[in-house]
Amino acid sequence: MPRRSRADEMAWSDLEVVLAICRAGSLCGAARDLGCTHSTVFRRINAIEKSVGVRFFERLPRGYVMTEAGQVALTYAERVESEFHALHREVLGRDAELRGDVGITAPQGLVDGLLPALMAEFRRRHPRVTIELTGGSPALHLRRREADIAIRDTRQPPDDALGRRICAFRFGYYASPDYLAAHGDRALADHDFIAMTGSVGWLVPHVWKTQELA
Repeated sequence: MPRRSRADEMAWSDLEVVLAICRAGSLCGAARDLGCTHSTVFRRINAIEKSVGVRFFERLPRGYVMTEAGQVALTYAERVESEFHALHREVLGRDAELRGDVGITAPQGLVDGLLPALMAEFRRRHPRVTIELTGGSPALHLRRREADIAIRDTRQPPDDALGRRICAFRFGYYASPDYLAAHGDRALADHDFIAMTGSVGWLVPHVWKTQELA
């Protein structure tokens, strides 16, 4: 049997181009998915088809339509892509396994209610990471490594920290039906309020413009 030359072989990078065009149905869409230019994809697919002597697409006014060979290439390309991603997860990812100690500070309400379940799931995925979770409103200093991550209700993170918005932080007033029946006609400032210990200093200014209601 004659040995095949490299000119009529396909590499994974070639299959990526074919797969992108199959999925997008156009060179522009494939270029967006591949992060390159329209002209680059045009040259690549022409060179690939010329190299292997197979036409994967019909060039029609409505776009690139797969030939029978293109349909076969799509099936195998998706299979190779799946196996490549599996390899990355199972083998390549081991060298980048997360490990070490991480200190997180957050408001006490999050520490008591929401974060434990999230931290448990994180630890399940990354068992070599040890998390120290600290609650309370006083901001621990990231610069002095008193904490690595600070969850705070603010639009303006410190200049020496990288901030990322993770969710909207909303508040509401709640009262029992009996309380409203007895005191519902009071002005807001005259109502009785119950707040978490230590929350007045940081929570109230976000709910009201001043602390007069506290």
